[in-house]
Amino acid sequence: PQTGDSVRVIGRVQVSGGEFVIRQPTVVVLANNRTLPQPQVVSAAQVAASTAADPLQGRLVSVANVRVDSVGAGSAGYNVFVTGAGSSFIVRVASQAIAPQSFWTVGGSYNITGALASFNAPQIKIRSQADVTTGSLLPTIREVRAGGAGRNVTFEGVVTAGTGVFSTNANSNQFNVQDATGGVLVLQ
Repeated sequence: PQTGDSVRVIGRVQVSGGEFVIRQPTVVVLANNRTLPQPQVVSAAQVAASTAADPLQGRLVSVANVRVDSVGAGSAGYNVFVTGAGSSFIVRVASQAIAPQSFWTVGGSYNITGALASFNAPQIKIRSQADVTTGSLLPTIREVRAGGAGRNVTFEGVVTAGTGVFSTNANSNQFNVQDATGGVLVLQ
């Protein structure tokens, strides 16, 4: 089967290396070139906590702004060790053809899309370099909140409640912002 194929799979359910798998499969391709599902946005903590029992196992997921801690050695496949908002997991690269080890910058921030897996450790398996985009080196909202009060910060997020939603005061200029790690009230 190729990416975009619709398939019927018959096989034996097992857990291998902590990952839910189907063994001894019979696979029938039903159709080609189907629209791929959109990745489900998850946090680094969700990836790090993933096990074979996780209903998101095997799903296409996306996690934003993880920092590369180190790049493992390997002549074929290798692991990239990343941390996002205090939670660590592996980005699994199946071969140098997908992304050579020189592709990664230790300390760099990336957005990762791929299949959620837990084979011997929580991980996201990328399909190609297109699954990796440059992230933001700005702190997450969780990191901003954990740093305490009294300091100046810069962060990015999405407005979840615009100006005036939570106040009938005409002079109130407040809104809520969140990212995948948390939310904060902004008062102007």
